[in-house]
Amino acid sequence: MKVVKILLTALLFSFMASCASTSESGNGGPLNDTEKEFVESLNNYKLTVISSPKNTEVDKPFAAPYVVQVKTVKGAVVPDFSVTVSYPAGKKNAEYVYKTEVLTTNKDGKVSFLPPVYSFTANTKIEFYVTPVAKKKLVIEAVKEKSVKADFKINSKFASKGAILAVWDFDERDKPSNNFFYMNGDLQDLGTTKIGNAPFSDISTLKLTPTELYKKNVEIIGNTYGYLVGGTVKYEKPYEKGDDGFTVYVIGEFWVINMENGEEVYRTTIKKTATDVKYNDAVKKAKRAVSRTFVEEIAEKL
Repeated sequence: MKVVKILLTALLFSFMASCASTSESGNGGPLNDTEKEFVESLNNYKLTVISSPKNTEVDKPFAAPYVVQVKTVKGAVVPDFSVTVSYPAGKKNAEYVYKTEVLTTNKDGKVSFLPPVYSFTANTKIEFYVTPVAKKKLVIEAVKEKSVKADFKINSKFASKGAILAVWDFDERDKPSNNFFYMNGDLQDLGTTKIGNAPFSDISTLKLTPTELYKKNVEIIGNTYGYLVGGTVKYEKPYEKGDDGFTVYVIGEFWVINMENGEEVYRTTIKKTATDVKYNDAVKKAKRAVSRTFVEEIAEKL
């Protein structure tokens, strides 16, 4: 084990000493002898996720760090070994921006990593791998192939508190037909476990203001749920029939009230268009898009 470890350490220092020339060569091209030896040495190690923290939420720290252990293929722990962690550091246009940090295993061959506190939601993976000796594509691919991953989830405060829904879905005749059921599934995907429809089905509630509707719910269920979501989903205008099929125009108007104090905390209008050869499929696409967009918005805002 010591021989392999010394070899890998020597390779790493060799790379660091020549990092300037490596960076000039770019990330393509064939591997040199040092890089080839490094890639081959990866077969001597195994990384294992020992423990992962539970999901957290926006503005709240993870309760515990991620712990990863490095062993040889024969089961011996590997201390003083370089491991890189890749984790979300931000979002840009709904895409995660990742950051890396280099860690060193302790006497038990373990590294621990406690992510920072986040101001955005996340549902992705955190990744650990042997620190590469070069930035060449083939080297990076080799270490990633041997990497280990763990769930990395940051729920919105909305998701943890749950919601009661009073959203009406209108038909083509502009008549309220039923609850807007698409939102239930999308909120579950967000991580919301406490979801329910308002305990009444009287369309006369459409005449109530958000505050009046809030008071009506409080009388029945109290503040069991963190938020009350109300609104309507309607057809913005009649569908159009063209060569590509049916084009449907849907508009959703939503508001959100904090059930603890009756304060309106969010309001939005979302318009979506969808086309499909089948009319019903076009309707489903448009309404699903409205629902998903709303859920994405509140995940970021609340």
